[in-house]
Amino acid sequence: MAAAARRGVPTPGFAAALAFSDALRASRLPTAPTQGQRDFSEAGG
Repeated sequence: MAAAARRGVPTPGFAAALAFSDALRASRLPTAPTQGQRDFSEAGG
């Protein structure tokens, strides 16, 4: 990822997956994903 960024290679999918993985490992999730999951499950998923 770092090498691609240094060379200017766009990696939006990989970057999003990496950010999602980092958020899952965090001790506290940001509010927006938590709210989105709640809204999705309340809608009948």
